[in-house]
Amino acid sequence: MSLTFSILIACLLLVLSLIDWRTFLLPDWGTFSLMGVGFLLNFFHIYPYGWQESVLGLLCGYGLIWLANFIYRYIKGQDGMGMGDAKLLAGLGACYGISLLPIILLGACLIGLAGGILWLQIKGQSLRSPFPFGPYLALSGVLIGNYSLYF
Repeated sequence: MSLTFSILIACLLLVLSLIDWRTFLLPDWGTFSLMGVGFLLNFFHIYPYGWQESVLGLLCGYGLIWLANFIYRYIKGQDGMGMGDAKLLAGLGACYGISLLPIILLGACLIGLAGGILWLQIKGQSLRSPFPFGPYLALSGVLIGNYSLYF
């Protein structure tokens, strides 16, 4: 049963990633759906993390990105990340709990470093240009989250 939900979450993350690639936006309908599904999967014990860890993952996932953006905005005077990324990490936290958030975020940063540089090179832009971070969060979440569930 949890495999079916894992596939559905992966499909939702794929759709969100494609939208983010094209528009640099993560729609609320997708990120809020991920949060709700993640919480329900843990509340009904379909996923093993429990509702408390799901809620903490949701809150900390959003809070980590919000705090990083707040500090960046204070230093640079502009936003460094969109809050869609914060909502996406909150959704991943709701799915996979607070304990996996640091690993998911580290994985997204490492994948995003390589992928972002490649993205900017393909687009012919400088390293100061923005690139979508949501696809890297999604990929890291799917890989690490599913690895923790099934291996």
